[in-house]
This record gives sequence, structure tokens and C-alpha cells, in this order.
Amino acid sequence: MLTDVIAFDGFEVGIDLDHWPAKILRALLRRHYEKHELRLVSRLLDPADRVIELGSAIGVVALAASRTVPPDQISCFDANPDMVAAATANFQRNAKPISARNAVLVADRTAPQTMTFYKTPYFLSSSLSADTAGGSPVEVPTLHLAEAISERGANVLIVDIEGGEFDLLGAADLGAIDKLVLELHVSMAGVAACLQLVSDLRRQGLMLDANLTGHNVFVFTRTGHGSLPQDQSDTFAAAYLEGLQKSDAGDRPGAVEAVVRAIDVNPGNAHAHLLLSQLVTREDPAGRGLEAAETAARLDPHNEDAFEQLGVLHSACGAGEDAERAYSRAIELVPHRPLFHAGLGTVRTRRGLSEKAVAAFEAAAGLCPVRAMAMQHILDLAARQDKAPEDTHPDMAGDGPGRIDPDALLRALAGVVSASFRFPDAASALHCALEARPGDRALHCALAALVATPKDIRKALALVVTA
Repeated sequence: MLTDVIAFDGFEVGIDLDHWPAKILRALLRRHYEKHELRLVSRLLDPADRVIELGSAIGVVALAASRTVPPDQISCFDANPDMVAAATANFQRNAKPISARNAVLVADRTAPQTMTFYKTPYFLSSSLSADTAGGSPVEVPTLHLAEAISERGANVLIVDIEGGEFDLLGAADLGAIDKLVLELHVSMAGVAACLQLVSDLRRQGLMLDANLTGHNVFVFTRTGHGSLPQDQSDTFAAAYLEGLQKSDAGDRPGAVEAVVRAIDVNPGNAHAHLLLSQLVTREDPAGRGLEAAETAARLDPHNEDAFEQLGVLHSACGAGEDAERAYSRAIELVPHRPLFHAGLGTVRTRRGLSEKAVAAFEAAAGLCPVRAMAMQHILDLAARQDKAPEDTHPDMAGDGPGRIDPDALLRALAGVVSASFRFPDAASALHCALEARPGDRALHCALAALVATPKDIRKALALVVTA
């Protein structure tokens, strides 16, 4: 059940603050949910395209596609009936006649007519596996992928099916598809399985676009635009996938080494430079980190994340005016991302521009859909059970959170987030706002709701309880 509505990428999107996992809610509230897919569909699609999306979830990628492609030329499929219902509600809310269907797509024509799907409240962990923890079984009809493509005359395929891509696409007939946007789950399946799928797709005439590919979203086209010679393409893909895998595993030195190899083979991939910048920021922000971020922004002047990274690094180096320009460019590209406004506010605070800083903080807080109830939202997040039990502090059992002084919690939270957050300017926004506007509880709570994770909140609560 969708309990709140937020503005997301220019659309109205329903969310469930009571039941959806914190990881998804944070991405939605910070407006960076599926950001790589959103960026790519805006560049790849043409009005004449006919699109099938597999793993549509709540429908935000399909909504973004409808800016370019007529919505009745977009068809969505998801194995989770709850996600189909959520996507349908969002399509109706935005008056977009995009079709959404509950089905498991298969490559084998001899597959059974239905499959058992195990759905969980944490919908990312829902799957076809009977071992799904806490999964409720539901029978879902199967549909042959080639038939779906033929029936809809589709030439574009967007796929994000949480690891199911390996079994499906390696055996499917994709002869009618000339553009494929594919999220590869390298941490789940490993580099070798990903490279095998890249090879399988090449045999079907779909070649990796080595320049557009970014993060774990890989682009394949039949025209070969942006492709490299096969040996270089394979070398780049292997190094890049290894970099992603090691980055996810926390092996920063190994990730840096792999990403550098990917850049050596293909210096034109902006995201590889951006990833390198993010990996080396702590050790060398003014040198290698800044150089890589500047290269990423030059190669892709429409990549808002590259400009956010430039803002972070310029700020860390004391170049306030350059940092403000970088954040302003990021906001120009994606005005609804609250952390861009929060980072801009922090930079302006450091430059002594208090009124402009507060205006930026208010812009960030205004994008928080739970501003009026943000403190309760923070305490609710602290009590959520979708984190490991060992993350819960013993002093927070029972009615502990209800006895916490909100101002003390906000001050502690500001310190915790500033010490651990990936983007330090945005992380400092709460601390700066507490100083610039000490009596504005709504502003402080909204900023806290935007930057804090449940683990951050638990740490702050522990600090307050044990003080």
C-alpha cells in the first residue's frame, strides 16, 4: 500500500514509508533511485522506439522513458505482483497509459505455465527461490520473452531482474532488439558470469557501448556505437567489472588498480574516471581525485554526479567559488536531488553567505516529503528491523527512542553523519543548519531525514542514551 507521494524526476510517485526497506526509501527520498538507468534512457531512446522493461519495480524508469517514447509503446513486466500494483498506481497517477503485467519472462518454450514466486516486504530479496527468507509463495504466469518482444514489436529492452539476467538473456532470442540497457549484478554472480553474458550478447549482434556504460548499468547496441574492437572491449569489461566487484567488497586498493586498467584500455568512459575519483578521494583529493573528477565532467557534461564530486573536492581543497559553481551545475542538471542543495548550502556557509546558505538548506528540506513529521520519521527509522540485529544498541530496547531529547539527538546525529557520510558537504548540512537557524526544528529534522541512515540514527541514539 502506497502511503505517501513524492515528486520524483518530474513525476508524482507513491511510496510506502511503513513497509519498504530503508535502502529503497533512502534512495527515493534522496532522489537518486535508479539514477543511472534514468540518465541512460534519456539519451538512448527515440520517439519511434517500442520498449519492454523487465523488472519495472515501481515504474520510475518507464515514466522517464515516456518523456521520449509514447507511453502506449512501453510495456513493463515484473514477477512481484506488489510491484506491478505499485507501478500501475504510479502510471495512473501521472496519466501515462503504460502497460504493467505480472509475469516471469522465460527463454525456454517448454517452461511451465506458472512459477512460484516468493515475495517479501523487502522486495529486493523477493525471488523465485524456495529458500527466500520469509517469502510468501504466489503463483505467477510465465511468458516467453521472444513472444513478448514480437507481440509488442519491441526493439528496446531494459532489464533489471536482480541476477535473473544470466539465465534469461544468455538463452533468449534477441534478434529484434537493437538497444539493451542491462543492470549486471556482478557482486551476485561474479566477473566470469558477466563476461560470458557479454559474449553471448555479442554473438546475437548486440555490442557493448564502452563509453555509455556506467556503474553496473551496461549498454548494448546493434549499431556498435561506442564499441571497441573485441579484444579491447573484453579487456575493458573485465577490468571494469572487477573494479565494481572489489569496490562493493570494500577492497579499495584492488578496485583502484582494476579501474585504472579499465581506463588505460578505454579512456573515454566518464564513469570509470568518476569511480576512480570516488575511490581515491580520501587519500588524494587535491591531486588524483580532482583530476579524475574533472575528466569525468569533461567527458560527460550532463553527468550530475561528476559535478557533485567536483563540488565535494573543490570544497575539500578550500576552493569555495569553484565548489559553488560545481554544485550549481549539478542542480541545473537535476534540480530535484536534495543532497545537491544541501552540499551547496554547506559550501555557502563556509564562504560566509549565511542567507544564501539557509535558502539552499530550505530547498533541500523542501524536497523531504515527511518534513512536518520528520522527527517521528527519524525515530521510526531507528526502530526498523530491516538491519542486522547486531546493529541495534542494547540501550535502545523497549521504549528507549521515545525518551530521547530531539535536540540532543539532532546534534549527535550531525556529528555521526559528518564523520561517516560519503559526501562530506551534504553530511555537514545538518550541523551548519543547526548553527545558522538554531530554532528551526522543521528544517533540522527534514535535513536529518534526508542524510541519515538507520545505522547513523542508532549510533546517535546510543550516544545520547549513554551520555
